Amino acid sequence: MLGIGIGSGQATLPFLKKGCSITAVEPGEHFASMCLKKFSSYPNFRLENTDFLNFDGNGDSYDLIFSATAFHWIPEADSYQRVYSLLKPDGVFARFANSAGRDTDSELHQSLQTLYKEYMGSSEQKNISMNTIAKERAFIAKNYGFTNIVYHLYKRTRIFSSDEYLLLLETYPDHMLMEESSCA
Repeated sequence: MLGIGIGSGQATLPFLKKGCSITAVEPGEHFASMCLKKFSSYPNFRLENTDFLNFDGNGDSYDLIFSATAFHWIPEADSYQRVYSLLKPDGVFARFANSAGRDTDSELHQSLQTLYKEYMGSSEQKNISMNTIAKERAFIAKNYGFTNIVYHLYKRTRIFSSDEYLLLLETYPDHMLMEESSCA
């Protein structure tokens, strides 16, 4: 197995516990170091501290390649083509993504949309269901030769403190790209 951008290893651990051999690709030095320590008792774990496009994997060699909430950081055409080239002929690519749901009737949601429009020049997509977003995201792979595409949408509720929510927002690409001066 190959794990792309494993971060803290949340999606990696269950595979390791089942005895799967995993090569992990993680570009972040902090996460790489943390996971090497975290998974040091698993002889079936190997980590390469590099980005996926520079990973020196052998083509046509993985039964399963997975990426949990990291795949969107890699340019689309390069990422899917690279995954496709590394999979065995009957291999599987599993992409997990996380999307914040919409509670469009809440006062907080409406206030946030006003702020997004003021500081980011836009507000979130309107009237698009999470199911539609999940399906569209999954079927991107079809453009790169993948077949038998299946997607699932799982819902959960998470409660954050103010500090935790601000840390979460710092992981969203559109928030990360905001210039600090635009929020002053």
